[in-house]
Amino acid sequence: MGHLDSIFFFSTIKNNIVFEVEYNRLLFRIEGETQYDYLTSSLSWYVVSKPSWITVNPSSGSGSVNLQITASSNSGGYRYGTIKLSNNSTTIIINVEQDGVY
Repeated sequence: MGHLDSIFFFSTIKNNIVFEVEYNRLLFRIEGETQYDYLTSSLSWYVVSKPSWITVNPSSGSGSVNLQITASSNSGGYRYGTIKLSNNSTTIIINVEQDGVY
């Protein structure tokens, strides 16, 4: 599994304010795993929402950081969700997917 778009940057640059992530889509294995997505930000930011089976660490901060994104193990079917990050003027969405046992 892993990153689907390994060279894709989802970026918003407005009034010299940079807010971008390295990957906009992450694929996770059934047994769960941790992946990293680099967030570049010139402002404070926070996680607005995420699926219950996903953990994002840190969930807020100031400036750039390597986000640790963890999916729990999946004993059900395929699942999909979005992580929404905001800097109070712009929202970034990271799509997350996880294979299921059926």
